[in-house]
Amino acid sequence: MAKENIEVLDPLRLFWGDLPWHYSFEIVIRSVLMFVFLLFVLRISGKRSLSQMSPFEFSLLIALGSAVGDPMFYHDVPLLHGFLAISVVSFVLWFLGKITENNKKLEKALEGEPICLVTKGQLIKTNTKSEDISSSEIFMKLREQGIENLAEVKNAHLEVSGNISVFNYDIGEKKIGLNISPFSKLKKIDTGNKANGFYSCDKCGLTIEYKNDITENCQSCNNNIWVESEKITIQR
Repeated sequence: MAKENIEVLDPLRLFWGDLPWHYSFEIVIRSVLMFVFLLFVLRISGKRSLSQMSPFEFSLLIALGSAVGDPMFYHDVPLLHGFLAISVVSFVLWFLGKITENNKKLEKALEGEPICLVTKGQLIKTNTKSEDISSSEIFMKLREQGIENLAEVKNAHLEVSGNISVFNYDIGEKKIGLNISPFSKLKKIDTGNKANGFYSCDKCGLTIEYKNDITENCQSCNNNIWVESEKITIQR
């Protein structure tokens, strides 16, 4: 078989290709038809937003993107094939949604389940490690919800959508814990130094009272950096 001679970085080939110029009009028509059909399918499928999608549903969305994109500009891919692919993927999404309504085991297998990341003002390191999410990421998500001190959080869960839901202690309760503000001026101290008072691990929020000195690393995450704890009264 003879090798095809290709001129490297040929502007005409890069931007126009080897198809006739009037094929551009067909691309416009293909794109409009595929978009309208996809919009119709998504409209009748429901109003579930991307932020509420599980990893399984997001995977199906990527498949939809491929099914839509190829028929838009590949001249050898018929539109009906694209319509069929979109219809099949949408049907699979609808069908699995129906059968998982009453089958919790299948729902858990396909979509996962919420994971507790914080309980009683302290990170659960085994869960954060298994989900491959760092303490700094969790602190950022908590700050986005107006949380300044980890002690405010009674429980925080990583939902299957990727969002973090937070349950705070009751208003008026007094707590002591780790200030997670990046601008906190509270004193930091290493293991082995003199300390007197309450100190919190700056990685997981474990809070301990020391009367003489800090003699050991954090029992929860083995971190050796401690931060002076902050006393707060729950405001909301």
